[in-house]
Amino acid sequence: MHADPCSRIAGDARRWTEEGGLMRPIVRQRQTVGSDGAKWAGAATRNTNSLSLRALRKEFRAKGGGRVVGLAGMDISLSAGEMLVLLGPSGCGKSTTLRCVAGLETPDEGQIAFGETLVFDAGKRVDVPSEQRDIGMVFQNFALWPHMTVRQIVEFPLKTRKLRRPERESRVETSLCLVDCEELADRYPGQLSGGQQQRVALARALVARPTVLLFDEPLSNLDAGLRSDLRGEIRRLHRAAGFTGIYVTHDQVEALAVADRIAVMRLGQIVQIGAPRDIYEQPANEWVAGFMGFTNRLPASSDRRPDRDGAAGDRSGIFRFRPEAVSISTLEEGRPDSLVFRGEITDVAFIGSGYEYHVMVGDTRLEAIAPAELVSTLDLTLEPGLELEFVVAGKDVLTFADGETERSAADESRAGGESTTTDLPAAVVLAKR
Repeated sequence: MHADPCSRIAGDARRWTEEGGLMRPIVRQRQTVGSDGAKWAGAATRNTNSLSLRALRKEFRAKGGGRVVGLAGMDISLSAGEMLVLLGPSGCGKSTTLRCVAGLETPDEGQIAFGETLVFDAGKRVDVPSEQRDIGMVFQNFALWPHMTVRQIVEFPLKTRKLRRPERESRVETSLCLVDCEELADRYPGQLSGGQQQRVALARALVARPTVLLFDEPLSNLDAGLRSDLRGEIRRLHRAAGFTGIYVTHDQVEALAVADRIAVMRLGQIVQIGAPRDIYEQPANEWVAGFMGFTNRLPASSDRRPDRDGAAGDRSGIFRFRPEAVSISTLEEGRPDSLVFRGEITDVAFIGSGYEYHVMVGDTRLEAIAPAELVSTLDLTLEPGLELEFVVAGKDVLTFADGETERSAADESRAGGESTTTDLPAAVVLAKR
């Protein structure tokens, strides 16, 4: 009786880690790259998992002439086994960064190194071809070959590395077990669901045990339920295999769920980098705050402002707060540090667990979410035209200096939002109860 191949997963994962991480490929073709005579011979290079980018710059030709900056001096380093998520709106440079690491895009300036192995240096004219960079890649559109079975698809990277058949078979079994697809080995892509296809793509990327695993918005083509499931799968695989990864997404929830660190990008630059919770709770500037869910924006016009530590301070600049932080005001909720304003409801939508509604405060539209239980308790019928007083606890309000983030119309388009800057109506005050 044969042992279940999936029972070997834990041992294999430990062995991969003990061997110094995920294996580097064997490069068979001797090649001289660049003027410094860097040589890639027919032997495996030393195992390493870290990745560093230095002063990476990339420009593109604009359709109407001129140049568009894709990357503006990118600097970042990854520790061995770290999952870094590049998060930002369309056009921020996150996919360009990924393509430069993969060797699919050539930077104009800068360096890229896998550990101590230099794979790109504009000054030294080093540019290691994509197929010789030790990477695995998971694509947005799965990129599975339709004429191959699942087993053949996963095995293909090992064939290109000339591994012997017993080793190939063992690795394919282990990789398919890791993604829970061992029963699909003899099926073709057309016989798989979207979620199954993405699991197979993950297995193919893992099977060669690359130094760096690259994820190019891998879940964007899946429905919400599958996205949630596969986020969990990616976290589990990361823990089991210990690979170093760069993950590109525009989805904040996805980024928070899979990252060890998040780098928020805008206009070709990193504007904040840190642990997911730090990015979520302590955005570095007003633009990051808006992108990370502090979508409500009110210019301050009081002599006091809410403070996240519960104390009132000097009024300054712009208030930012999340839709879920807005409550319908009651006397019991009034606190000295609270932000209180009066507005008219203009739109209401039932979303299952509660109500999503818009409030006009003067010329400024705010978003709010009310739990269904609260609406029932207050015996309210939320409907357009209803005017109420609303409150936001001081701990939920961020305050930024006015003009800290100047956003042009083009910037707003890239960020996927609209500017709501207006003069704060007199109805907006800080509670002084």
